[in-house]
Amino acid sequence: MLRLTHVTLKTRQVILQDADFTFKKGRIYGVLAINGSGKTTLFRAMSKLLLLSSGHIAVPPSLFYYESVEWLDGNLSGMD
Repeated sequence: MLRLTHVTLKTRQVILQDADFTFKKGRIYGVLAINGSGKTTLFRAMSKLLLLSSGHIAVPPSLFYYESVEWLDGNLSGMD
């Protein structure tokens, strides 16, 4: 389970303000919004790559966030 509690995210503008949400294990969620609205920023915050302006995100230890092919070694297999 991944839980957002009173999360506020700001860059040049407020992306989220005092947001609460629980992503339950075993379910599939979609995040839909217009370009530039902060979807990637939210995922970076959930994966602890960005600091929150305020609030808390409880993340399971098994969270994996894949953003770019440059992050992976092409010589490794899926099992590696």
